[in-house]
Amino acid sequence: MVARVGEERGLLARLPTELILNLYDELEPSSHFALATTCKLLYARSTPILEIHRNAHRHNRVISDCSLELLVRVYRSAQASVGSKAIEAWHVRKFEIWGSRETWDEWKSWEIDADGSVSLAAHEDPLPSPFGPREVADHIKERELMFHPTNDHEIIAYAFEDGEDGYFKAMIVSMLPRLNDLVFVSHHVSKQMLTLNWLEQMIQWSLDCGFPWPPGFNSLRKVSVGVPVFDRPEIEAVSRSMSLCTLLRLPSIEEIYYRNLSSGEPDESDGGWLLPLETSTVRTLVLDRIREDNTNLRGALVHTSIGLDAMVIRAQSGEPLDLVNTFPEELSSSVSQRSLRQFLLYQPDCMFGYHCRNYELSELSSMRNIRMIQLCVEDLLMECFCLLNGACCNDTEMEYYFDQDPFDRDNDESVLPERAPLPDMPEMDWKTTGDRSADGAVKHDDVVTHFTKCLPPTLEVLLLWGLEDEVWYNRGDYEVNEALDDAVVALINSRSFPNLRAIYLEQVEKQAPIPRTKISFQKTMIAAKGRGVYVRTLSNQHEPIPELGFPRMPDKYDLETGPFPARDPTWIFDPFTGSWTAPGCGGCGSCETCLRYYTKEAWEEFRRQKSDGSTVSDRDDGMGFS
Repeated sequence: MVARVGEERGLLARLPTELILNLYDELEPSSHFALATTCKLLYARSTPILEIHRNAHRHNRVISDCSLELLVRVYRSAQASVGSKAIEAWHVRKFEIWGSRETWDEWKSWEIDADGSVSLAAHEDPLPSPFGPREVADHIKERELMFHPTNDHEIIAYAFEDGEDGYFKAMIVSMLPRLNDLVFVSHHVSKQMLTLNWLEQMIQWSLDCGFPWPPGFNSLRKVSVGVPVFDRPEIEAVSRSMSLCTLLRLPSIEEIYYRNLSSGEPDESDGGWLLPLETSTVRTLVLDRIREDNTNLRGALVHTSIGLDAMVIRAQSGEPLDLVNTFPEELSSSVSQRSLRQFLLYQPDCMFGYHCRNYELSELSSMRNIRMIQLCVEDLLMECFCLLNGACCNDTEMEYYFDQDPFDRDNDESVLPERAPLPDMPEMDWKTTGDRSADGAVKHDDVVTHFTKCLPPTLEVLLLWGLEDEVWYNRGDYEVNEALDDAVVALINSRSFPNLRAIYLEQVEKQAPIPRTKISFQKTMIAAKGRGVYVRTLSNQHEPIPELGFPRMPDKYDLETGPFPARDPTWIFDPFTGSWTAPGCGGCGSCETCLRYYTKEAWEEFRRQKSDGSTVSDRDDGMGFS
């Protein structure tokens, strides 16, 4: 049998080169390499077809709509399913879309300026229409087998006739057999994402007709809508929630980044009807600069996934996002409570919950697999206060306290404000139980105990922000952040959190209204070093940051077909804003930034203690060191 196989291979290799190359014309590109590697002789004689593969992989792995000649060539290649003609489309894995053309006069290359502005090439003649009337008619008839667009034939014909490129690019997306990643670059308010609009329509056709999904829709794993390229985010157009809902129904979708979510005009559908329970395969959902305040749509977005792994929300800087606690509430009642590992709020200072700053940790109590969370210190103290005192307050006063708009500030997504934008707490009529004082304030030991009891045992990464609100907390003779310092030490040393990897505390330190006279979280830094846990504070930013797997917001430096250079390799990802930023001074203790939070004397004392190895605190009563 072995001899017979070898004999057959020998006969195949003895065929004329022309016949061997003709064999490839009958095979899909996925089978070309298998045939070429049958034997060394056949591999050598397959050089022409293999060279086409190499060039396509080198130049066509990532394509964009900047060059129409390239798109027409890829479209022709996608029409072929076998042979050398199909190779170019077979190698496309990522498609970046920069804009929309509406007439044949606009069929020119895109020119992209350094500020992200997209315009037509000024000194270039329009590309003549590559589609004849007969071809358009044949195309529409062929597409009936794929989408069956009832009563939409004329709309498609008009799109071809007028020179609109949206339908043309949407068809390319649907036909590419191995397309993995689709990117829509953020556009100016006066522009439309015509390709996205057509994709929305095509996905609905596919859902309605019940036919097999087209190859491109079936292969898509990741879609990004509105990747920012402008330095002025206020000029960006909104993205309709209907498009997001249709993208969530793609059969193999795993990750969606969606920027500037809005339901549009009041009379428009928000698309929630497209999201039946547990119908989407999405695992990572990132909503950037979310504007949508429709609680019904929020519930539909959360409940549609059959196994959400990461949920990330970033508010629009300077504009409050209300009722953010509806997201964890919906998650806790969805099927994703078994799968969710990351729940992060970027720009949390612009978010407000109902009777809380962001959300209460108890709203995530049903999460069985949560690994990475971001919490507000005020919410932890408030929750501790209510649990310890059985407190009930006047709803009107609570609503006033928690639902105030943030202070006006610049649209800068790279920094949080130095102080949380909360108004003064009104007087409340608290009902207390037990033998606690009338004010019912949380004490130092209460914070430490509650902190270790309320966090999930699966915790790996914890991000804290906010300040010790003295409405809930009675510091007594303890120093600022000392209770939180002891609580974090107890967390690090507790056997209940075996997978703990990192804790971020720098945003808590930044809440100081005036420079403090002692560096915070010194006990935490010592405990973390002994247990191999990474802790980030203002005083140890020179230490290397481990790879923790934060979901990252894409930006212009992630685009592969634009004019932007690669991101500065020294920049770091800030998990509180979701943005990349310069590494800063590393906690030098002498620059303006360092002296904004701690005095020069505090920095000098910290350096002295660190160099001579002396104790970091004279109050070391073993709290939390069990």
